[in-house]
Amino acid sequence: MRTLTLALQQAKSCLHGIGAVVHRCDAIAGGRLYLHLEAATGLTSAGTDAWAELSSDNDVAPTRAVGRGALVWTAGDSLGTGAAGTVAVPLQGAAGPIGALSVFTSPAVEPEDVRQSFLRSVAAWASAAWRARRAPRRDMVSRPEPSRPSGWAN
Repeated sequence: MRTLTLALQQAKSCLHGIGAVVHRCDAIAGGRLYLHLEAATGLTSAGTDAWAELSSDNDVAPTRAVGRGALVWTAGDSLGTGAAGTVAVPLQGAAGPIGALSVFTSPAVEPEDVRQSFLRSVAAWASAAWRARRAPRRDMVSRPEPSRPSGWAN
């Protein structure tokens, strides 16, 4: 969770955001996308509640970013955060998107290329760290008992 919090803080700061969120992609089945809020910063509880559960029925930046597999900018305040715009980028896994990182911006202007590039870099770093955290630890993987020569006493 510290990785996600750090990623949110860095992304929010770079884009002069008023808040930021990370969503986990639970399923892309039958053309439907489901995102669940994992972490947030800079939003009121009412603001985070509006973003807690998203599906492809919600035409907002995080669902678009995961669906397209690319950075998405939308102007306006789609779910009552007080933002002038939202920029979102997918968090990529080995087999496709595992979530999205979104920043709510106060200027109603699409972020410059250098800020978009930074956001993509933060998302790539957060994706790698998140995948590593979710992978089984090598010392926790069960191993077969070593074979013993015949006649070996217990």
